[in-house]
Amino acid sequence: MLRRICPLALAMGILLGVVAVSGAPSTGPAPVAADAPPRPSFMGLNAYFGELHQHTGYSTDGCGLPEEAIIAARNTRHNDFMALTEHNNSFHVPEIGSLARGCRISQTDPRKWQTLGELAARYTQDG
Repeated sequence: MLRRICPLALAMGILLGVVAVSGAPSTGPAPVAADAPPRPSFMGLNAYFGELHQHTGYSTDGCGLPEEAIIAARNTRHNDFMALTEHNNSFHVPEIGSLARGCRISQTDPRKWQTLGELAARYTQDG
């Protein structure tokens, strides 16, 4: 029985460590937008929510523009962080959106890599 509990406790400890990370002791719940649900805190650590794997139309299997995904993550889903993880094998193709999913758009971007860097710089906020 103990052998089953220990790995579960270890996994839960790692999960809490990943989800509830803060560089300094908390002085209260993590700051969020006014209309966002309150963020929990535990033992002086804040919980942060976000997406670690997001594709857009810059990949061959995604839809939409990266800026739309960033804005939706911030304003609609109230994420604290997100990672756009586009496929690098589609950066040389200027077309945006998946043909298979029916979301190819007429706009193109031959500078996908540079655009992602510019968007990251524009929308990243410390805090």
